[in-house]
Amino acid sequence: MVERTGTYLVGKHLSPDYSRQHIEKCAVCGAKDVPGYNINDVIGPSFMDWDAVNQKASGVCIYCAACLGKDMPRTEWLRFTSFLATKDYLLRLKRDDLWDHLLLPPDPPFVFGVTYTHKKHVCFKAPVNYSQEIFFVQTEDVAIKIVPSQIQKLCKALQNWYTICKKTKAEPTWFTKQDILSGCQNFKKIEAYGMKKYFKEDKIIKPFRRTALLTLLTYALNKRNTKEDKNDKNLLLF
Repeated sequence: MVERTGTYLVGKHLSPDYSRQHIEKCAVCGAKDVPGYNINDVIGPSFMDWDAVNQKASGVCIYCAACLGKDMPRTEWLRFTSFLATKDYLLRLKRDDLWDHLLLPPDPPFVFGVTYTHKKHVCFKAPVNYSQEIFFVQTEDVAIKIVPSQIQKLCKALQNWYTICKKTKAEPTWFTKQDILSGCQNFKKIEAYGMKKYFKEDKIIKPFRRTALLTLLTYALNKRNTKEDKNDKNLLLF
């Protein structure tokens, strides 16, 4: 059923053309007997994800076509933005919007896509999530499993490291995102932060280094103003 595909959940919010004639089968999502287009009218020679397309099918449904930007202004193509789609709405997300939604996802079903490069299609790869306790975020190359209850200590450590340490225009943080991803090599920064606290939190972060999960969380991480902000909505899980 087309209703079970991620592109349906997203594409229905992109003004698909319901007047199109029905196609036998969609080459992208596999939906049968749905309104659609000839595949060559939707997917051009510059398309790079042919391994995800059933080239034996001759059509693309209106929902997948909308997700791929059919008849839409280039500035509105979904591949240029991260997004979150439910039955009721589609949100186009900026980078600094991601963190809150990762920690507090919407009621299912929903589809969550994140782009780092703003160049590649993400939507048609994204699975539909039916749980807030375990869900997947689709990036350009991989679907990342998120279990909020299992990453609370990790997220708290990341937030601590990325807290603003000086009230200046530049708003420097205790550690940079590169420090999070690779480990800090600057002893003066570690000493200023507190050696005991640093090594305790580094022990939490270290097992996740060189993983897609930490890459996603670090990308989504926003600066915090203080270490002890009990009203910070980013800390609702803790």
